[in-house]
Amino acid sequence: QKIREICESNWKSLVPPDKEDEYRTRYEAELKTLAQVGYLNYLLIIWDMLNYCHESGIPTGVGRGSVGGSLVCYLMRIHMVDPIKYGLKFFRFVNPYRVTPCDIDTDVATPRREEVVEYVRRKYGHVSKIFTQNRLSEKSALKRAGQALGVAPKQVQDISDRAVSLDDIPSMNYVSLPRDVLSKLADTAKHFMGRIEKMGIHASAILVTPEKITSYCPLEGAWSTDKNNGGKTWTRAAAYDWHKLEGEFGLLKLDILGLNTLVPLYQTLEKEGISLSDIPIDDKETYETYA
Repeated sequence: QKIREICESNWKSLVPPDKEDEYRTRYEAELKTLAQVGYLNYLLIIWDMLNYCHESGIPTGVGRGSVGGSLVCYLMRIHMVDPIKYGLKFFRFVNPYRVTPCDIDTDVATPRREEVVEYVRRKYGHVSKIFTQNRLSEKSALKRAGQALGVAPKQVQDISDRAVSLDDIPSMNYVSLPRDVLSKLADTAKHFMGRIEKMGIHASAILVTPEKITSYCPLEGAWSTDKNNGGKTWTRAAAYDWHKLEGEFGLLKLDILGLNTLVPLYQTLEKEGISLSDIPIDDKETYETYA
């Protein structure tokens, strides 16, 4: 009901009067699917966070990614792109057969990102940054194996370019290396593959839980880069990878991205006394400047 209230309050300003039936049909179909997959609360959380940004004068982006295909999210002002006008598809954002949760990336001005995170913390109480893990792919594992075995990087790269998979390497007709070395290279690469190469703090994701974070996962200390001053701060972050937290545990991950370009963009709009919606996307002079 709350989502209907929000959408209906914006209906007249966003929906063309001569296309009411088309918009209404898609709107009702989207709401039905969103309720079916259980995403309504998630949308309200995102809406509330963005509403705080708008009321606090924190610059936000026009939208990012597949959420642009949702008319409901457009009517909630979660993004600012009319999906019907531009032929964007809702199923790219949500469909009942998707195995992972939908994901809405929110752009905010970098200098004020921490204000948004702090608002979420005040609202829900239990918020943490998240560790991210980079694991070795086949090609990266092959390079590591080459280093361990003393094989020249050029030879490893040549093998990598030719082989479809690691299983192809032992039987390759490669004159520069004997078959036993090729076999050992492939076996060693399999040993490295999938192992964690490095860990760091996710640039945008924060974990929000209904109870204290440690009820769901351990916290680990780490240095986090502060984009505002270029320094580093000591922080605690959820020690599990976000794929596990979101997919396996079903916990809420919010993606709040700091975007430096929003600051001069909004300063320019304020100086000129206009909004983004005042700027036509087919302006000839603008395209000539880009060209």
